[in-house]
Amino acid sequence: MKKRSFIREDEKAVSPVIATILMVAITVVLAAVLYIMVIGLAPTTGEQAPTGVFASASATSNTTATLEFAGFSVTPAPINLKIVVSQTGSSGTYTFGSNADGTVLSLESGTSQGTLTYRDYADNDLVNGGDQILVTGLTISTTYEVKMLWKDGTTLDTESFNTPA
Repeated sequence: MKKRSFIREDEKAVSPVIATILMVAITVVLAAVLYIMVIGLAPTTGEQAPTGVFASASATSNTTATLEFAGFSVTPAPINLKIVVSQTGSSGTYTFGSNADGTVLSLESGTSQGTLTYRDYADNDLVNGGDQILVTGLTISTTYEVKMLWKDGTTLDTESFNTPA
């Protein structure tokens, strides 16, 4: 019996140049697809806003108040937070000048609502539960609202308190 061949002798294959071009093109497409898949798995470079709240915001006298921090989802550095203190008709946004204990926050924009001083009770240059902001120079018999913002402007928490007469 005679051997049968499925490849006909009169057929021509793809030229080596075309075959090389096709292989390079397929490799480039596969590399691009793999790159897109991997880049989606990489962590983002920017810091995400944590979750965090004030444990309390209360007047300690008729011109002084204390804002106490509760826990955070991650422990942020103070300079990544902003504090907005407002009363009817005016508000001021304060930023931390440094992470150090005793830092007086700077008025970034708006109207001064007193002097804010950061107290880092854990003394680790991070905002932990129990750390406080002392607010002095407030107006007697006034309702204040305090917002804690992340550096990108995301509101983390809002509290209010009244100064007594």
